[in-house]
Amino acid sequence: MSVVRFLFRLLLGLFAIVGGVVVILAVGSAVAWRYFPTVEHRVPNEVVLTLDLADGITERGAAGPLAWTSSLDGPRLTGSNLPTPDEVSAGGEP
Repeated sequence: MSVVRFLFRLLLGLFAIVGGVVVILAVGSAVAWRYFPTVEHRVPNEVVLTLDLADGITERGAAGPLAWTSSLDGPRLTGSNLPTPDEVSAGGEP
């Protein structure tokens, strides 16, 4: 019976610790929010956005040895380390 009582007190202590941490975090967040500095530079009411299409539109970056490119029948995996279709049909290696 003392083991059950010990486990109950251990569980109760664990809940008390977790509850205390939650209360401390809540109070700390409220104090930080109250004294958090305000933003000095706000976005103006009128803003001009520009779109530069000189380099074209890309869906994803083409970095690395493997890259995805757009095609008419869906995206394709392309890269410098992939074999060409002729090499695949001939059974050769890149």
